Amino acid sequence: MLSNMKNTGIHRKTIGQKIRYGGNVVDSVIKVVTEQNYRTGSENIILVKSVDNCEIILDPTNINHLIIKSLTNTLLKPSVGEIDEYYNELLMEKGSCVELLFIDSFWYIISSDGLKFN
Repeated sequence: MLSNMKNTGIHRKTIGQKIRYGGNVVDSVIKVVTEQNYRTGSENIILVKSVDNCEIILDPTNINHLIIKSLTNTLLKPSVGEIDEYYNELLMEKGSCVELLFIDSFWYIISSDGLKFN
């Protein structure tokens, strides 16, 4: 899909380590996380890879909608509220993907693929 962006009207812009795809179809900020600890910023798509374990703090200050794809074990912890009004943290196992939405002081799981609750 990304290799054929010329025909879709989507453009790519690199800002530091973040890549922004914009245009009529998509307007996303993508962050590739390769650190053990990360706090969300203004990105709305996160890819976690090249690290054994990762802990991500979900910070709703600049973003309220996140898609996280994890190629490693990743622990999600909200800085405010809980996940689905119940969980203090969420473990994503290698290969899983989750879509989260921040509403009224809580992060809600909108969509998931392969989440494991321990």
